[in-house]
Amino acid sequence: MVLFLLLALTGATLFGLPQDIAGGASALLGQDIIGGANVAFKRPPRVRDIAGGASTLLAKRRVARKPPEPTETSRNKPPRPPHPGPTPTPETTPKEPSNEEKAEVFNEQGNTLYDTGQYAKAVEAYKQALSFKPNDALTYNNLGAAYFAQGQTKEAIDAFQKAVKAKPDDAESYFNLGIAYNTTEQYEQAASALNQAIKYKADWPEALIALGDTYLSL
Repeated sequence: MVLFLLLALTGATLFGLPQDIAGGASALLGQDIIGGANVAFKRPPRVRDIAGGASTLLAKRRVARKPPEPTETSRNKPPRPPHPGPTPTPETTPKEPSNEEKAEVFNEQGNTLYDTGQYAKAVEAYKQALSFKPNDALTYNNLGAAYFAQGQTKEAIDAFQKAVKAKPDDAESYFNLGIAYNTTEQYEQAASALNQAIKYKADWPEALIALGDTYLSL
């Protein structure tokens, strides 16, 4: 009798085992397949680094001007007649710098402040530059970069828009405008600006990557 009961229990266990294995396997495999499929077909996340920090923006520099070369003194010039006394030195008044020169000084000052992370002071320097040379695309671009570095994206967009209005073929300012639009999730405007950047500066890797990232977000 005891032997019969043992045989019965052993048979039940053996016949139940395939069902447990099949059930367990189906559950595990089902989860793995579904989970894997979800991951495989999930769209990759946006590359936030492209639109992420001020380091991707372009603060531009003017090419330094060369000092004027000294003019050659005319040859065969007759010597001066002797003078009875020392020639008095005429008092020369320092030449007042032009508004353009003042603007360049403030723009370079702003660039130095920007490079050292003093973005608020850089904004003020760029504004001073614009007071002497309004509608300067380069200074507006740099002003926008300084605003963007402080998280003032709305002000940055306004500055970049003024930059491209002042110079419609300014690829760098269009690029910065596209990055700023991307940050505020205005993807259609970003794509338009980045396409303009590529139009005026073809085969620009950073702009092409940013444009592709923007299209993924539309």
